[in-house]
Amino acid sequence: MSDNLIDTKKEIAKAAGVSHDTVHKAKVIIEKGSEELKQELREGKKTINAGYREVTNRKPAPPPADFLPDEDEVVEDRQALREFGIDRKVAHRQGAITHTR
Repeated sequence: MSDNLIDTKKEIAKAAGVSHDTVHKAKVIIEKGSEELKQELREGKKTINAGYREVTNRKPAPPPADFLPDEDEVVEDRQALREFGIDRKVAHRQGAITHTR
């Protein structure tokens, strides 16, 4: 793997001020969570972590160290962050993201 490749999932998470696990958890909530849960997250009544625990009891396995998502997954990650207002932080730190679609 080239030293110049960028793990965009980690870069997006870093720019948003969250971990790559939080990005994953937000995506799981988007896919499996109820509209009520999503609204509670938007209103700040629950955290992403609490919402994730509500949706599933298992802890996700960490991705392999050399994992690089394809462009569609990067778009899904950004949409998951936007769903809960996390993406607004990314807009203020655009210089932190070096790989965009």
